[in-house]
Amino acid sequence: MAESEFLHHAPCPECSSSDALAVYDDGHGFCFSCTAWISQVDNVEQSSGHIEPERQNKFLSGIVKPLKKREITAETCERFKYEQGYDYKNNPVQIANYIKNGKVVGQKLRYPDKSFTWLGTKEPGLYGQNRFKGGGRRVTICEGEIDAMTVSQLWDNKYPVVSVPHGAQSASKVLSKEIE
Repeated sequence: MAESEFLHHAPCPECSSSDALAVYDDGHGFCFSCTAWISQVDNVEQSSGHIEPERQNKFLSGIVKPLKKREITAETCERFKYEQGYDYKNNPVQIANYIKNGKVVGQKLRYPDKSFTWLGTKEPGLYGQNRFKGGGRRVTICEGEIDAMTVSQLWDNKYPVVSVPHGAQSASKVLSKEIE
């Protein structure tokens, strides 16, 4: 049985949480607030988690600038290739570029309402992994891209900090593939 892929967050019909329901590509949902499991998610806006197939491999470009609300500097955003721009429908987004071998292989788009969309490969590795050489003694692993940039900045961007691509539920799978 194949594992389903996370698409986006949505409001939970059980507990009325505004964004705790994780919706997956096979149609089921799981609420991280009330732990409800929903076999078929209905009446949930799917567009925030889906990009049209003809655009799936075309990456967005944006500009690097500080995240003022999070007090993350432009220097830190540049180091992690975290940009701000617009999606295909001209909606503002923050763009987390996942890079392997010097090329963007995936992008996680973060919208102002905290919903997410994915472009590119669904198995991009760890966010920020391209910044560090292997073989070190320590690495800090965070759940989100902004968390990784925050921790890195607190340490003057000197120590390895990465993030898992699809939240805590993806940690075991991605870490087992990227352990080296």
